[in-house]
Amino acid sequence: MLIVFQALELANLATELQELHLPPPHVGETFSFDDAPSALRRLQTGKTVGKVVLEVGNNCKTGLV
Repeated sequence: MLIVFQALELANLATELQELHLPPPHVGETFSFDDAPSALRRLQTGKTVGKVVLEVGNNCKTGLV
């Protein structure tokens, strides 16, 4: 019963968020998943503007998709 309630609450929250018509987040830099250490170093500089995004896909050498 709790899981059903949580699912309904999450669905309601998602609907309310969509109704806010928020702009998409600003993406400052994008790194491949294989280059995650560089992304972390960039974050640690404290000089990022916008989101730092890791792309995960078929081009990753790690085999994770």
